[in-house]
Amino acid sequence: MCGIAVVNILLGCLAIIFQVMALFVSDDIHRYSQDLAFTGVWGGVFLILFGVLLKNHKIGAATIKFMAIFSAITGIILIGLYSWSINTYPLPVSECQDWDYYNPSTVLLSCNRVVVDSLLISCGILIVLTNTIIASKASALSFTSY
Repeated sequence: MCGIAVVNILLGCLAIIFQVMALFVSDDIHRYSQDLAFTGVWGGVFLILFGVLLKNHKIGAATIKFMAIFSAITGIILIGLYSWSINTYPLPVSECQDWDYYNPSTVLLSCNRVVVDSLLISCGILIVLTNTIIASKASALSFTSY
């Protein structure tokens, strides 16, 4: 079951990358308060740490369950924050248009924002699913000393 630890590490890396992308495509960083939380960064670091500990069999079953539940909560936070971000878009999101029609660069930023928010929501869903599996199989993944 070492593969599920690697999946957790990869999801952590993706969360960090997508969060940094969200900061780069934001035209006004203070307008998107969900980016100020840096959930993708701190959540990604935690997922990487958890994945490395799990891969090296350094933690017991109770710790695995706790860390998996905390990781799943991180995924739920990603889903919630970036669903809220999508909910704050103006109406013509399907055409990637923003409300400032006189500044064409904001149209491109709006398209990028839709993509990044969708990627972070997808990453959050995968984090929840992966860590639910890890929590359910914690006793099989735990460190046992003989």
